[in-house]
Amino acid sequence: MTEVSVTNADNLNSQIMKYACSLPYYTKYLAGKLLSGTEVTDNDINDAYAYFLEDAGLQEKKHRKSINITCDSISNSDYHKNLLLSSLYGVEGVNALVEKQTIEFSPKLTIIYGVNGSGKSGYIRLLKQAFHSRTTEPIIPNIHLASGHKATKAIFEFKTDATPYTLNYPTQKDKTEFKQFSIFDNKCVSIHLAKNRPEFRPAGLNFFADLTDAFRKLEEKIEKEVSTKIAPKDYGALFDGESAIREFMVNLSAKTKVADLKKMIPFTEADKAKRTELESQKVQLQALKKDKEIGILTNNKKLLETLKTSIADNNKQLSAEALLAIQTAISDCITKDEIANNEGLENVKTDTFEKVESAEWKAFIVAANKFAIQQEDNGGPYPKDIDTCLFCRQPLSAEAKKLIESYWVFIKSQAEHNATAANGVLKATKAVYDGLKFDLLPDDAVLTTWLLENHPEQLKGIKASLLIQKALAADISSDIETKVINKRAAVVIETTPIDTISTSIDTAITKLQKNDPSEEIKKLQTTITFLNHKEKLEQHISDIESYIDCLIWADTAAKTAKDNISRLQLTKKAKELSGKYFNDAYAASFNQECEALDGHFEIDISHTGASGASYKQLFLKGKNQPSQILSEGEQKVISLADFLAEINLSEITRGIIFDDPVTSLDDERKCLIGNRIVNETAKKQIVVFTHDLVFVSTLISICEATKTLYTCHWIEKRDEKPGHVFINSSPSFEKKYRNSNIPMAHYSEAKEATCPPDRREYLTKAGFTALRTCYEMLVISGMFSDVVQRFAERVSVDSLNEACFCRELADKLQDGFYQCCQYMEGHSHSDKYAYKKPTIDNFMEEITRYDVIKAKIKAHKKAVKTPQA
Repeated sequence: MTEVSVTNADNLNSQIMKYACSLPYYTKYLAGKLLSGTEVTDNDINDAYAYFLEDAGLQEKKHRKSINITCDSISNSDYHKNLLLSSLYGVEGVNALVEKQTIEFSPKLTIIYGVNGSGKSGYIRLLKQAFHSRTTEPIIPNIHLASGHKATKAIFEFKTDATPYTLNYPTQKDKTEFKQFSIFDNKCVSIHLAKNRPEFRPAGLNFFADLTDAFRKLEEKIEKEVSTKIAPKDYGALFDGESAIREFMVNLSAKTKVADLKKMIPFTEADKAKRTELESQKVQLQALKKDKEIGILTNNKKLLETLKTSIADNNKQLSAEALLAIQTAISDCITKDEIANNEGLENVKTDTFEKVESAEWKAFIVAANKFAIQQEDNGGPYPKDIDTCLFCRQPLSAEAKKLIESYWVFIKSQAEHNATAANGVLKATKAVYDGLKFDLLPDDAVLTTWLLENHPEQLKGIKASLLIQKALAADISSDIETKVINKRAAVVIETTPIDTISTSIDTAITKLQKNDPSEEIKKLQTTITFLNHKEKLEQHISDIESYIDCLIWADTAAKTAKDNISRLQLTKKAKELSGKYFNDAYAASFNQECEALDGHFEIDISHTGASGASYKQLFLKGKNQPSQILSEGEQKVISLADFLAEINLSEITRGIIFDDPVTSLDDERKCLIGNRIVNETAKKQIVVFTHDLVFVSTLISICEATKTLYTCHWIEKRDEKPGHVFINSSPSFEKKYRNSNIPMAHYSEAKEATCPPDRREYLTKAGFTALRTCYEMLVISGMFSDVVQRFAERVSVDSLNEACFCRELADKLQDGFYQCCQYMEGHSHSDKYAYKKPTIDNFMEEITRYDVIKAKIKAHKKAVKTPQA
């Protein structure tokens, strides 16, 4: 059933094919599709599912085709070995990028320079969507347009073996060309430092991730069908009550035997007659039930217990001991009141007021003291010499102050404190007696009605005693209120009659329970319920049997899938082969890249596997994540080494696009990375987007030193529109501005009769910009003979012999430079040279001025170097 095309060589391909051949037919079928380079479709998953059902015994087996196991996909036949990206144009609907621009790409290195906001990010977003990127970003419509946004479009021109052709984005994004370029930017740094899946490994290892995905789809299809089969059906709800049949219903599973259920049916006429007879017996017995009487008696017994507790509480307060305690408390209070009055009143009596010993007078004095305390300040307690009367606000005499101070002494005396405490005890005691409840047997109460019917004499005696207790409690409250000691007789209600009644209730309940038919009724109902369930089971046995078949099907399918579709085993195999054919090579490549980038940080590499894919993670000194220890620049170096290490092992990547790869790095690192990028052009096409002029200069210098082919473009924002692309134009092309050829080319085109006015104006402005650069280069190379170059790392001391400075010529050069500035739109203008709209005649005048100054500087240098005899 399986044809294998494999050699005896022990390599990755042979190992993969060997593994594929060991799989069950339905998974081998999927593996064969992938290994032949065919994408697994939904129809393939459906076919594999049918084979799965056949192998699980859940579907009749049909004729099967032989599976041809080859490794066509591993050869990467769909990828292009000599692929080059030639140009990008026709860009629409990307952020706010201006349209009708073209970017041409060198077969080796392309540098694209632009300051922040110039439009580089828009192009990067497009490239990250089109090519491989770990950090794709959404392409946002032009936010400056309220409507009329265009769909994102772009045309990519490629070359294969020198044959050019175009692909449209996004309609042809699935073409393999778009998978052969990869992007590195700042956003992917953290991804490279954390646990991540290697993106570029031997193509054969991708088989495991693809097969895992196919397995997942097959499992989802199986699980979906299993879920449908085992959808809960509450057959137990059909059966009211408990029985052996209902127990079967609530525990239905794949292990339930339908034969056991069928033993409980059919429901016969004899069963029906028996049920009728049992129901008749049940009705007769229910007429004899005593549940209601037992319930009434049980409830009344509880009410009697509550009554007994309440009477006991009242008895405690009306006992001889309690009454004696009250008399003692009243006597104690009277005595302490007298002591307080005798000790303090002599000092506070006056001829003006009478009854100063009264409670009202004392309350008045206490309130006055509290108020006086609230009025006190830092001057001392009230009354002071300047204080007035609290009541009438009149000045206080010395006698009055002395009297008030006597009041304060009086209310603060120990005797008065004791009297106050004793009165407080009496007050609390009175509250207890006022709160006693004696209406314990109201006429409309359930217990009262029952006692009146069954124990009238006992009821009458208890109610009479409660009335006597109520009167005694009122007398005691009065004695406390008036502080009069009266000898009262205790009144305690005897609770023995209540106990007697409770005992009689227990006897009655026992007798009723002895004659109750509830147990017999329960036994009858159990048999009746079983017969009802038997009848119900016969009505639904067909549906129940089908449901059990579904449960058995689902159980078989789940077990078969678990035993034979193991993504864990697939991951294990992928990790094993990855370790043998990739991990060591990657580690060597990574260490080599760290060496090239001077990244000596003692990085360890950990490899794990999951879902048929291998993962790696970088650790610093074996335990720490690099992001926790290293600086931002050092992290970038490590992530770049990781990226390049993977690229080195890629069998399909033909180009790399870098987005600002040297941000946060010093000049030494920039030089190292520049060298590494230029070296990579020997194997792959490279594109670098950057806003770093020093890095642009570094790359160009390395390319020129190594004779590496390169091109450099400049992206600008003009008229508030980003994305204007200037081919072969950037600050680092200044050596081309050592003469007026470029400004003159602008002038020649602008002078042509066919040149439209708007184009002529643009060429004139751009020409003045170019001429301004010519003046800058004239300073560097003309006057100072390249002693100091704008982006060079060192000063050329040897060139000082060629340098020659003349003040007169310097003034003329400076004046010509600023003349250009006044015609440059968008340039910062001095007050002396305000912006003027340029004409073509102005342009020619300034070109001539430049050529004259350049010639004079050259002549002056020659004259200085060769003095006259």
